[in-house]
Amino acid sequence: MNAAKLFPGNYFSTGGDEINAKCYADDPKTQESLAASGKTIEQALDDFTQAEHKSLKDVGKTAVVWQEMVLDHQVTLANDTIIM
Repeated sequence: MNAAKLFPGNYFSTGGDEINAKCYADDPKTQESLAASGKTIEQALDDFTQAEHKSLKDVGKTAVVWQEMVLDHQVTLANDTIIM
């Protein structure tokens, strides 16, 4: 079930300000998974964000992110994404 369906509003925040890159860099399981996939943390974050925002769009919600997702990360955001 998509958790966004539990809320009546048109917008749903997916955050982006709480990403701690050092935590992921220092985590052996994360690094193992990234190495196995051949992706960088930024590529994995982009894939996750794309899937997350598609899921929101599928239930009629508009994604909202913090400015760090634009300023600090290499993710692709849809034109209708709201940036705070």
